[in-house]
Amino acid sequence: MWRQVYGIVMNAWSRNSGSAVLSLIFAPFVLFSILASVFLTPPFQVPDEPAHFQRAIQVSQGGVRGVMFGVQAGGFLPGNLQKVLHVFDDIPFRPENKATPARIDALASVGWDKFFAFQGFPNTVTYGPIAYAPGAVGVVVGRMLRMSIIQTSYISRLANGLVFLVLASSAVALCRRGGLFLAVVLSLPMTVFLAGSLSEDGVVIGVSALVASLLTRHQRSVAWSWKIWAFLGAGFGIVAMAKPPLLALSLISIFLVDRRELRAAILCPIVAAALTFAWLIWGVSPVKVQLLAGSEFSDAGQVRYVVTHPLAFVFLLANTIQAYGDAYRSQFIGVLGWLDAPFPSWFYRAAKNILLVSFLFAFLVPRGNASPKEFFCGAARRTGVAASVLLSAIGIFFSLYVVWTKVGAPVAEGVQGRYFLPGACFLVLLAPRWKPFRVSTTDAAIAGVATLGFAVWLTCVFGAFTHLLAVRFW
Repeated sequence: MWRQVYGIVMNAWSRNSGSAVLSLIFAPFVLFSILASVFLTPPFQVPDEPAHFQRAIQVSQGGVRGVMFGVQAGGFLPGNLQKVLHVFDDIPFRPENKATPARIDALASVGWDKFFAFQGFPNTVTYGPIAYAPGAVGVVVGRMLRMSIIQTSYISRLANGLVFLVLASSAVALCRRGGLFLAVVLSLPMTVFLAGSLSEDGVVIGVSALVASLLTRHQRSVAWSWKIWAFLGAGFGIVAMAKPPLLALSLISIFLVDRRELRAAILCPIVAAALTFAWLIWGVSPVKVQLLAGSEFSDAGQVRYVVTHPLAFVFLLANTIQAYGDAYRSQFIGVLGWLDAPFPSWFYRAAKNILLVSFLFAFLVPRGNASPKEFFCGAARRTGVAASVLLSAIGIFFSLYVVWTKVGAPVAEGVQGRYFLPGACFLVLLAPRWKPFRVSTTDAAIAGVATLGFAVWLTCVFGAFTHLLAVRFW
């Protein structure tokens, strides 16, 4: 049996269809993992999930942007919602407390009422509405079917997960370099945990992966039209409307093209910036409030501090990474629940090695030829890509330093490893664009072994993922 499977994989790779094979392995795993995340995770046990649900409900009611009510930012939502959102607040950070079917069934009688009351959710009301569209559709479906609020939350989770499945599977199938690394990133426990939640993070990661995958198909010998670059710019814009620091990723398009195509490619960051700043002015500015109260917190004061102490910000980055670097790595791979359900240490070591090996794999297979000029030009372009990804990461630290940290503090607070998942998708563009004359038997054998190894890894991930959810919450 294994010999037959190996022969099928080898034959597929010999026909240059490695990405299709990866996608066929990847899609079922993601589907089952999303179902596990949706139904094994008790309601509102994902970071900020209550606030994400409120934002999705607001979007489902046509509320593209939030409203201010006194000094609070949020929206007018069904009043019964508050009877549900905080019922399971005793579970986070208390592993002895578990969810039970009876506790969830007890909420089945809480339906959608017609009385609307103002509810504050200032941390998500500023996020762009597009990434919430799948969850909002789930809310509409649940209400049309007269489901309870809790039942509707599961439908909304499932809608987010299915959209991520389509985006991520398409990205893996279309990727022409670094596809194995992209598949590993998209199958990390943290990724699928977010994908099967009420958060818009799963959609943001999926869109990022698809845009990155499409960019791997660009060839400088065939110039793309301005329409294609504008379309990609809209993708970057959707991501940046949800996470403004990720706007820096749109600069990648400039480094992938020759001078003759630069005029069309520059439209990509222009469209992304236009969407992002339009949302910041129209959708964010009217409802922006200070998230943390107290004289020591001030968004404007923090910006002034960084501008007047630029060197201090450099040291701040180093201090923050030194202090929280291990936590970021673990959270990037996966710390479930409200960051209170870690995997065993061996799992993080294995995942780190798998990420490294899959990334290096893109530099080895398939082998090809490149002139010295092509080699150095490619290195320069990849340096630009790396700089754009790095700039987006610095932007994440800066934004959390401004909104979530005391003025002048030596480290940035509030940064989590999951915030770097969208940017990680674009690391596939660091892989060289090989031009092989043919796929040799050796290349096909190496790729076949890597594909089978990937399938084994996915099996391990699924087992560890479902086991952790079951043990932690039930």
